[in-house]
Amino acid sequence: HVSLRSIRRNKFRSALTMLGIVIGVASVVTMVSIGRGATQATQDSISNMGNNLLYVFPGSAASGGRAHGAGTVMTLTAQDGKAIARECPSVLAVSPIVRARKPVIFLDRNWIPNTVEGVGVDYMIVKNLQLAEGRWFTPGEVQTGAKVCVVGKSLVEKLFRFREPIGQTVRIGNTQVEVIGLLERQGSNTWGTDQDDVAMLPWSTVRNHLVSTGFQNVDRLAVSAVSSAAIPRAMEEIQTLLRERHRIREGRADDFNVRDLSQWREMSANMFKILTAFLSTAAGISLLVGGIGIMNIMMVSVTERTREIGVRMAVGARARDILWQFLTESVVLALVGGVVGIALGVAASEVIARVSPWATALSPLSMALAIGFSSAIGIGFGFYPAWRASRLDPIECLRYE
Repeated sequence: HVSLRSIRRNKFRSALTMLGIVIGVASVVTMVSIGRGATQATQDSISNMGNNLLYVFPGSAASGGRAHGAGTVMTLTAQDGKAIARECPSVLAVSPIVRARKPVIFLDRNWIPNTVEGVGVDYMIVKNLQLAEGRWFTPGEVQTGAKVCVVGKSLVEKLFRFREPIGQTVRIGNTQVEVIGLLERQGSNTWGTDQDDVAMLPWSTVRNHLVSTGFQNVDRLAVSAVSSAAIPRAMEEIQTLLRERHRIREGRADDFNVRDLSQWREMSANMFKILTAFLSTAAGISLLVGGIGIMNIMMVSVTERTREIGVRMAVGARARDILWQFLTESVVLALVGGVVGIALGVAASEVIARVSPWATALSPLSMALAIGFSSAIGIGFGFYPAWRASRLDPIECLRYE
């Protein structure tokens, strides 16, 4: 009771004492929530990229002792994709992908979408897409290179505005194409790319009319495994089949690359863990500064209350009673500061989530650790002033002016 009365009597000083702890705890809670939110958003974005997704890229070309990177040689065809779908038991579906960078023109408006892709019939299964209106390509349209396309909602807003897009004819590059379908809205991915700013055509249409090279190669193959557990097995089956199809001899390097999105997921998770640890360490330094502030203020308090300490000892208070009095003050200040800091951290996380594109995810564990750490700081940094107070000579204290 004596400790609490002292805190209430010196409200302004108590508030200043808690300030460092409040800032430190609020920083820890906010930084951890941002880190966890970013990690979760990245995981969700990668998961939304497709259904247990793998990509098969062409190999890398090399000349003059220099490698030119994956995708610089034409080693993949749509026939490779059909063979994978037919002969690999761990594969659910496969779609070729051919990319173009072309403007889409409708009447007097034109727009260059983020993505103009030529894809196969099974692309919706591979990427787990849904149609809002219209229909998808038929196998016959893909085989003949029909001039049809499916568009995303952002592209519709840019070009058609209040018009119904289904059945309209647009020009992509120099090719007239009919809009036959509209995709469900997907939103932006973790990197801020609008996934609805897209036009999709049969891959053969893009290869023959938009980016004709004279070859029937594709830029990559998108592959869906039957389950997440089957991904490693699917990768092995694809590698074995393509080496056989491409007649690659024993000991020679593959002319393709099979990549698993779970590797990106793990890499991004590790990156955000490191970032969160770094930010939390910086916030933890604020907590230590707050602890030093508590110790300094408590030392001042002991000096100011020297006469009070002498009176209490004169009427029978023992050294341990004085020790507990000042130690209790220190712990209460640290705990109250921790609770206020958590409240501010939660509020800051909510504000950040509302006014910025960053996702946040509050961590009960980080809050519990922050409270525990602030209590430890109260004990650790408050012990020395309390011990000093308990060791004072009652006679000298009564003489103190």
